[in-house]
Amino acid sequence: MKTSCLFISFDQHIVRIRVLSCVLVVLIHITHAYLYAGGAIESKKFIPLVIINAASRIGVPLFFMISGYLTLRRPYDPEKNRKKIIHYIGVLFVWSCLFLLWNTLFLHDDPVLNPIYYLFETARNHLWYLYDLIGLYIAFPFIQAMVHHMDRRMENMFLVLWLILAGGGRLLTRMMGLIGTPVNMEYMVPILQATYWLGYFIGGYLLYKHKDELKEKLSVPLLSAVFIGSILMITLLVCADSFAAHDFQDAFLTYGELFMMLSSTSAFLLNTRFKAKQHRLFDWFGPLTFGVYLIHPIFIDIAKEFIRFPWASALYIPLLLIVILIVSSLIVWVLSKLPGLKKIVS
Repeated sequence: MKTSCLFISFDQHIVRIRVLSCVLVVLIHITHAYLYAGGAIESKKFIPLVIINAASRIGVPLFFMISGYLTLRRPYDPEKNRKKIIHYIGVLFVWSCLFLLWNTLFLHDDPVLNPIYYLFETARNHLWYLYDLIGLYIAFPFIQAMVHHMDRRMENMFLVLWLILAGGGRLLTRMMGLIGTPVNMEYMVPILQATYWLGYFIGGYLLYKHKDELKEKLSVPLLSAVFIGSILMITLLVCADSFAAHDFQDAFLTYGELFMMLSSTSAFLLNTRFKAKQHRLFDWFGPLTFGVYLIHPIFIDIAKEFIRFPWASALYIPLLLIVILIVSSLIVWVLSKLPGLKKIVS
């Protein structure tokens, strides 16, 4: 009975992180559209938009971190894992077809009809998440076996190596480029190419597993300082890179950058500290987040068609965010109630 109550308490935090992640991902894509609209670097809104985009980027790592927590805490079930892989392959196939159709009819793109092409490229950029998720589920029995045989020393070593190797190598590569010495440390040291998503996946489980112990060592002011400091460093590096190139550059906004990893992990831990009663809206919206993630680019496309970029007022960003979230969640909610269609949004 105690275990059940413990997981209910944990899951309240997870639902809140999932909702936050979904909102932030939509915000990433809205601000991303503005930053890539052309001439954005000359706008007075450029630096605030970079700050918003940088802070929003934690949404994607948080998705992987909660996925790691939710799956790695459970005993391995080969049949259930196989069904998960088949399910996500099916979801990827359906949404790839839908976006190919949408891109052709609405965006007037020329589709690539060779199925082999989509083993290596996505029909729409945000669908990369499904490719990575499928890969993690395929490797899941090996990942879980490794995680469950780690002692505390090995867990700490894994997290430190992840931050140094995955994050530090990429940061050093970008920094060398900024000072005019383009050296790709990721290729010079092959281990640096190890996927950082695996780190987020395992890290989410380990951080949540030890959240009570970390609470004593990492105070809220310290975590807040790490988060704010990381976002400011990302903003500084992006602006320096962009102003040097006279165009928006997003190299320092990638998810394997050291400061992105620090901001994501600190945000994850900060969320576990809040004990406020959860609003019913979170319980309703939580199960819809996956479907909202999949469908929301359609409404950004529609907005881009009817709203000229750059926008005349910064108010368009929060207004557009709210409208897209409401419309997307209502459509996903309806789809989840229809027999046969629930599987493509959950």
